[in-house]
Amino acid sequence: MRNTGFNRLKAHLYKADKIGHTDLCLCGEAAKKVEHVLQDCQNHIILRQAVWSSPTDLQTKLWVTIEGLEKTNTFIHHTGVTI
Repeated sequence: MRNTGFNRLKAHLYKADKIGHTDLCLCGEAAKKVEHVLQDCQNHIILRQAVWSSPTDLQTKLWVTIEGLEKTNTFIHHTGVTI
């Protein structure tokens, strides 16, 4: 997510601009938000475990270290999700 708070995930586009019919992620479990994709989306469990070998909180994935940001970038790239 950029510092502006804008992103192209379905939840943001649906809420802000009423783009699309729903804000749901393709997994059908929750709104497609940054936190959902990085932490909970069932479609990315195996990839998430490959990138982060132990449970990692959202703050660490987004803000703590360059290594953490590199892992997050790798994860997002491999999901194919556009943020």
